[in-house]
Amino acid sequence: MSNDSERTGFSRRTFMRTTGLALGAAGASLSAGSAAAREGFQAEFANPRVREASKAWERGYRGRPDRSVAVGDSGADGRHPDLSWNDVRIVENGDDIGLEKASVEGSGESAVGELNDGEGYSGTLGPGAADAGVVDRGVHELTVPDDADEVDITLTWTPQRQDNELPVEDGDRVVAETYANAASDYEITGEFLETSISLEAFDGDPLPSGDVDEGTPKLVGWKGGTLARDGDGHGSHVSSITAGSGEASAIDESNVVEEEPRTVLLPTDVLEYEVTPEAGGGDHRENGGVFASVYGENVEIAIEAPDGRTLESTSVTSDSSESGDVTVAEAYADQPGDYSVYVRPTDAVPSTARVERISVGALLPPAATTGSRTGEPTLHAGTAPNASLVTIQGLGNALSSLSEFAGFYTGTFGVRTANFSYGGLPTERLGLGNTYELVRKMAEGGILTVSSAGNNGPLSGSTGPSGSAAAIAVAATDPVDGLTAYTSGGTVARNDEGDVYRKPDLTAPGGTVDDLINAADVGAADGPADAAVRDYTGKAGTSMAAPYVNGIAGLVANAMEFDAPDALSISEPAEAGIEDVERLKHVLLATASETAFTAAPHHRAHTPTYDFGDRDPYEGYGRVNPDAAVDAVSRELLDAGDVDDNGFSERDVRGDGRPEHPRGLPGRRRLRADPRRDARGLRRLHPLRRRQHRPDAR
Repeated sequence: MSNDSERTGFSRRTFMRTTGLALGAAGASLSAGSAAAREGFQAEFANPRVREASKAWERGYRGRPDRSVAVGDSGADGRHPDLSWNDVRIVENGDDIGLEKASVEGSGESAVGELNDGEGYSGTLGPGAADAGVVDRGVHELTVPDDADEVDITLTWTPQRQDNELPVEDGDRVVAETYANAASDYEITGEFLETSISLEAFDGDPLPSGDVDEGTPKLVGWKGGTLARDGDGHGSHVSSITAGSGEASAIDESNVVEEEPRTVLLPTDVLEYEVTPEAGGGDHRENGGVFASVYGENVEIAIEAPDGRTLESTSVTSDSSESGDVTVAEAYADQPGDYSVYVRPTDAVPSTARVERISVGALLPPAATTGSRTGEPTLHAGTAPNASLVTIQGLGNALSSLSEFAGFYTGTFGVRTANFSYGGLPTERLGLGNTYELVRKMAEGGILTVSSAGNNGPLSGSTGPSGSAAAIAVAATDPVDGLTAYTSGGTVARNDEGDVYRKPDLTAPGGTVDDLINAADVGAADGPADAAVRDYTGKAGTSMAAPYVNGIAGLVANAMEFDAPDALSISEPAEAGIEDVERLKHVLLATASETAFTAAPHHRAHTPTYDFGDRDPYEGYGRVNPDAAVDAVSRELLDAGDVDDNGFSERDVRGDGRPEHPRGLPGRRRLRADPRRDARGLRRLHPLRRRQHRPDAR
């Protein structure tokens, strides 16, 4: 049997479990085969985000610890290895802003009383439009226990709009920006907390220095509650997409097997693998994990602990397999021993399963890896894995803080870009509210706003910060560039001067029902500081597409600051202004790809057209291209010294130095240089000057 195992590439245990499968498939005139097993990890089995962003990583752009990307959202769980926090807090006090350092003893927090103990905090509000100044506000005074240091509050309201949400499997979540268009009943619940946290003023440098190692923090600045936590989970997911290090999903390449069964599984068939990860350490960061990644159809992946507990279960249906996506499952190893991985037909579809390729193996302990920051393979890193991260809790709070104190954020943290994954009533398009003014103010301070276009369907248009002319509005696609049905479509808005322009600007992967976007999950907000927060979760929405672009923008900014010629370079963050923001935005838009033809079968509820480089009302300028963007500003596409006075360049197009004549005769081919492009092949454009058939911020 061992000889058979070596010949087929299966382990002995796997081969024994699938012997009957091959016979059954043959009897049904189906092919069942196996390519030889490969050792090591192939990037094709990683999260699609990692596969795409790696095109820029391979060119030397992963982000820099002395440059940050910012996120304004529900928070960030600094206990997750991908988002590890340096305990530095950002504190505003009126017109001042500064830093302080948190020191946690024990669990950090303990409950000392319920918020609604003997009191009720509920009522009815609305409808209203906060951006338009039409607000129905409820105010409640709290009775605070003497030993309480802070309060943890949850607000729930009904009804909530459900018409633009997507059905997903249990345990998954689609994030949809929406607003209350009717009166809503609300209730406030929570608890008072006593903290064992000391806070001291901090006047040091929050950015990491020296070479990146296993202890280098990711989250270098936190503005919000006392500790970097995220009770909602949305902000951690978004932060992970834009800059997660991937440390909790780093591959142990010495303990990986990859196979190509290319077979059909009957409902009773199963492929089984055993993995023995590094585990048993007292600190959860010293324990590894288990993963499986499968290309196939109607397949379920389950990971079982040595004691028989199912730690993770996920599936890929026929719809998701048609997109060319890969299904990934991973689990934290909380005890030593052999972990079992099962690949079998999913119960969701009463049919056979098709298995094309499989990668199964162990994950490294987070304490023993730097993840994708330094090039180690991971499953779920963000698009800028080596950039530092600044997270501001609260959506409006983040927008106002970044606009008011832009110089502090650029000078202290090197912030280049900021992500806002939320929307709301489209009041700004009517000239109401000040959101666009704040986005413009951020741009003047050197910070580019990247924002989700919204999840309200193709006829709604971009809302929230994404509607600003100074922002990049991002629509959502599936992994093969097909526009999703939920993503908001184009709209016409006006800027401060009354001129009209269109949105969105770019597209990026946002996920669908059967192709969710995997990124960092959170632990209990009131859990201990050393809690094992290691998991990943799937969500879908334009909220997931925007941070993808936010991270890519950070990579392109690095290329423009350090490697671009003067004509394409941008200033260092502390010296940056709106000209630098506009130039960065232009490069991202100018290097995007229209998908009217390439993704035509995959577009849902949208019909983008080929616009010859102009803006489409559904996909803007198209899909963001990380590799093309960094190449456009950092690679010599044409040697300016070879261009003669007439604008021609002579170059060999055959390896022997004798160019191929168009008619098969030896000779020279004269290539005309486009007078509209500079020596690097990039269009000579003034940032934001209006002109047809080119990206601008109309």
